Amino acid sequence: MSLGYTGICKKESEDDKTAVYTYAGENWNDCGQSKSGDSHKQDRNMVVYKECLNSEDIVKNFENGRIFLEKKCKNAFIRCEEIPFDYIAYRLLRKVFDSYKKNGNLPDEESFIL
Repeated sequence: MSLGYTGICKKESEDDKTAVYTYAGENWNDCGQSKSGDSHKQDRNMVVYKECLNSEDIVKNFENGRIFLEKKCKNAFIRCEEIPFDYIAYRLLRKVFDSYKKNGNLPDEESFIL
């Protein structure tokens, strides 16, 4: 049974081509192995090229360089082979993309607890 995961991101900047989000998160399944300090200190960056926001395939956009992580979350982890980058970033990006599709705007903040 999974204990869960958390994540939070905030939009730091946006221009005509890109949006930059800071993010952080925790993996509660690591039995105390999370890095010490404030685990929700948002000092890691995700960069999203706006041209990919209507796409359903976040992984493909990551592989094509339309989404990239400038800094990985200190509690980053790979959960499965299908998502070859930080699972916390993936879940937050999924929330950002879904919000954009629903509202037509990039959200200022997203978070999750799974």
